[in-house]
Amino acid sequence: TVYGETVARPLFFEFTSDKTTHFIDRQFMFGPAFLITPVLDQGATSVRGYFPTNETWYRYYDGQILDNSQAYVDLDTPLSDINVHLRSGYIVPFQYPEVTTTQSRKNPFGLLVGLKQNDIATGSLFWDDGESIDTIKSQAYNLFNFIAKDVCF
Repeated sequence: TVYGETVARPLFFEFTSDKTTHFIDRQFMFGPAFLITPVLDQGATSVRGYFPTNETWYRYYDGQILDNSQAYVDLDTPLSDINVHLRSGYIVPFQYPEVTTTQSRKNPFGLLVGLKQNDIATGSLFWDDGESIDTIKSQAYNLFNFIAKDVCF
């Protein structure tokens, strides 16, 4: 809402100087931090995804670092998971969902942190009551900023 950006966006929105991303239409970013590689072909057992090599990518479900030294990676397509990868440099708050906002507000928060070696990750959380109108104008919200640093000795 502040900058007029879409949540779901093509890869070239985030990687404008990477000309390969200008032609990719089978993957998308969800915000600046998540890269989604969906299965679009019926019966597929794997899907080929493009991962810009100047980034470190973490598998969402287990945190394993993706080896994307070749940029294009073949990914398994289990029925139980969607291929979601977290981009390094980002901290994403999460909360387990419920049926209603009131119920979900009772669940604890967590943070997904994608660090690069010897670098930082940042993120933020905008939090309002989920019901009021014009919370920015009335300043009835909290804004939390997160930072994590990988310190090597």
